Amino acid sequence: MGLRAIADFFEENGPAKRCWNSPWVGAPLWLTAAYFAYRWHHSAPPTGYAIGALATVAGIMSIREVKVLGKILWMILLVFFLINEFGAIDKDRADYAAQQKAFFDAQQKGFSDTAGELQIAIHALNQTLNQTHPT
Repeated sequence: MGLRAIADFFEENGPAKRCWNSPWVGAPLWLTAAYFAYRWHHSAPPTGYAIGALATVAGIMSIREVKVLGKILWMILLVFFLINEFGAIDKDRADYAAQQKAFFDAQQKGFSDTAGELQIAIHALNQTLNQTHPT
């Protein structure tokens, strides 16, 4: 395949453009995106994944030639990915708050245990001092 054949394939109204804009490419792209939107709606993705998917869908929308119904369907996906990203951010913040609470609770327990042990040691030291050096 020569350079001319490659150039013809990718020309403005060539086979590549017709293929890219066909429903045979558009439907699987949309269904794949819809699968992730649905899946992430029920199980929040890590922060940033849904916004990356949103950007990808927006990019696909910007270079595909679609009818009004197609635009509406792609916009619905954009909204779902935006909602998914908000959910991921909320989940990330809640997880972080729970981790911090567990960490601080463990620290507090450790400090309380240490303080209790120090009180026992001070009491024992005072008893020893009172026994060895009566006033």
